[in-house]
Amino acid sequence: MQMLKAKLYMLKQEENADKLSDIRGDVKEIGWGNQIRSYVMQPYKLVKDLRTEEETFCEREIPEEELSFGDAYLAEGSIHLKAIFAESEKYRLIEEYGIGSYSELEDKRLLFEQDFAGYGNLREWIFSFGDRVFVLEPEELRADLLRQAEVMAKKYRGT
Repeated sequence: MQMLKAKLYMLKQEENADKLSDIRGDVKEIGWGNQIRSYVMQPYKLVKDLRTEEETFCEREIPEEELSFGDAYLAEGSIHLKAIFAESEKYRLIEEYGIGSYSELEDKRLLFEQDFAGYGNLREWIFSFGDRVFVLEPEELRADLLRQAEVMAKKYRGT
């Protein structure tokens, strides 16, 4: 009788294990490179599901009254930027300037045009992209970028 009970118990355990494996699916080892999702929270919210390759982008919610300063902040001396950004900068441009702030080129790079109130802010913003941006206009900024690159090259070459 004991053996029969043990046999029934084993069969029930196997049946439960089968049910669990059907529900659970494939189980991978938890470790580096085996994640299911990737989250980017700053400066925007992006969730990538690495199994389905689906991306979910959430813009930051800003009350309308905070956005409506019109062109008042653009003084007469505003500076027009025309630049081409790497595809990887898409979500940053959307977060900072909105969905319609760029146009996508055939090679997936992003053409961006925007007016800036001052040269200092524009310069710092462009420098924050490193080599992921190519400035077309203004020429003054292109020259400034080149000068800065030469200074850095000199510094790192030790001359």
